[in-house]
Amino acid sequence: MSQELDQSSRSRRVAYCGGVTTQDQARTPRPPRVDRRQALLDAAIALFVERGYDDVGVGDVAARAGVAHGLVSYYFGGKRGIAAEALRQVLAEVSAHQAPRPDETTVRERLEGFVGRHLEFLATYREGYLALLHGAAAAQPEVRQLLREARLEGAATVAEVVGLPQPLSPLHRVAMSSWVAVLDTCAEEVAADDTLDVGTLTTWAVDVLLTSLDALPEPPA
Repeated sequence: MSQELDQSSRSRRVAYCGGVTTQDQARTPRPPRVDRRQALLDAAIALFVERGYDDVGVGDVAARAGVAHGLVSYYFGGKRGIAAEALRQVLAEVSAHQAPRPDETTVRERLEGFVGRHLEFLATYREGYLALLHGAAAAQPEVRQLLREARLEGAATVAEVVGLPQPLSPLHRVAMSSWVAVLDTCAEEVAADDTLDVGTLTTWAVDVLLTSLDALPEPPA
């Protein structure tokens, strides 16, 4: 309980004063080492949402987290590293949230569950998602690689759900890559526009996938 109160007190000081003073730091115990890393990630995401990636400095992140400036470099190597790790954390949460569930028994149920939860997650956390995918952060090689890996993982999950043979044929690779682009567009639009209906987009995206797979010619014997 005391640790929670200390964290709450520090958060209020940061919110009111834009940082912590030397006197505050002397009075308030620093969070345990394992918590400092997560505190920095949480602070970075919050600041990226508030100001945008381009307008946040390493010192801002450390001040918001209430830890020493050098810990950003120690844990992440700098601003680029903490942005990539923040995105990695978000993508891991998306992956766990969207995975098919045991009570989804048909192909359509599993696909609609996957797509619907994917879009719902990004709609719920739209500000953090957009903050990490726009500005200079989006141009970083680490960020592009993380997004590529997430897309490949999602495509592999969907290919397994619909029962595509492995390895994918060239036509199936084209179909899956095209559909992932459709899902990316849906995610971007849902994150940017809270008037879009997730259920309607989910049904449409699943229809697009199943229709495109049915339209593929049979492979040569």
